[in-house]
Formats: sequence, structure tokens, C-alpha cells
Amino acid sequence: MSDGTTDTSEVRVAQWGEIYVAPVGTTLPTNATSEPDAAFDLVGGVSEDGVKRTPSRDVSDVKDWRGDSVRDLQTGAKVDFSFTMLESNETVKDLLDLVEGTGWTGSQLPLHAWIIDWHDEDEVTRYCIEKARITSEDAVDHSAKDVVKYGVTISPKKGASGKYFMPYYGTDGVS
Repeated sequence: MSDGTTDTSEVRVAQWGEIYVAPVGTTLPTNATSEPDAAFDLVGGVSEDGVKRTPSRDVSDVKDWRGDSVRDLQTGAKVDFSFTMLESNETVKDLLDLVEGTGWTGSQLPLHAWIIDWHDEDEVTRYCIEKARITSEDAVDHSAKDVVKYGVTISPKKGASGKYFMPYYGTDGVS
């Protein structure tokens, strides 16, 4: 039985990480530390805010004749991941339909496979996402006062496993 104190060895801080992207169907890792398939590209630097994972559930309140709540029914669920990319590299331009010479079309962006890794000293957490698309983009400022950055939200769809994403945990021996 716990005495109410916090086990500080179980408190995590996402000190740094990487985000990889590849075509849908690319083989995803099955652990936290193996190298991603060669088809995965790094998106490059990500802002100090890191990655925000936002799970949500749609719940319907069932009431009886008196109007009293008697049951909750979950009618849906989803999860979004948000982050801000700092580099204007070819991977980012391709993701955002900003490829030179093709013109921005405003079309729905394609699904991709994603890997999001974050590290706390030698602890690694990896989220493998079989398929997700960018569903939201932040405004992009082009000014002399700040770097050009690309804030996005990706929204996973359930993969063949029936999961939105698969988490893996491990140690990489780097601290």
C-alpha cells in the first residue's frame, strides 16, 4: 500500500524527441528503440512545446422519465497529436502541399504513417501511428520577428490492429 508519496522514478519529462513520417503501409516498429524503416523521414526540429496528445470521447447521457441521468453511452472516440515543425525542409513542404512548382491546392492532405518518439534521459516512449493525416494547420507568420514555423494537428484513423496508435516503452542507453 502506498503512503501517498510520489515515486519520482516514475515521473516523466519529454526532454526531446523525433517525429518521423512515411507512406501508409510502411512497416512500423514493434518496440521503442529499433531504427525506423528506411522509408521514414524526420520532419526535423520541433518547437520547445513538444507534442500534445489529445484524446477525446463522445458520451451521450441517457435519462429516465424523470430526467435523471441513469447511464452514459460512449458514442465515439478519437485522439489528435499536435506539434509545431521548425524547419522548412522538403519533408515538411511535401506534408503541407507546398512543393515548389506544383502550387498549393487546398485539397485534403493524404494519410501517412507516423512515429513520435520522446525521451526522458534514457527512457523512450514511442507512439506508432499506422495512418493519420494533417487535419489542422496553425497560421504561419512570415516576419523578421520570429522563425517561420508550421503548427499542425494530425488525426489518426484506426489501423488494421483496430487501434488509433500503439505505444511502446523502453530504454535507449543514452542520457
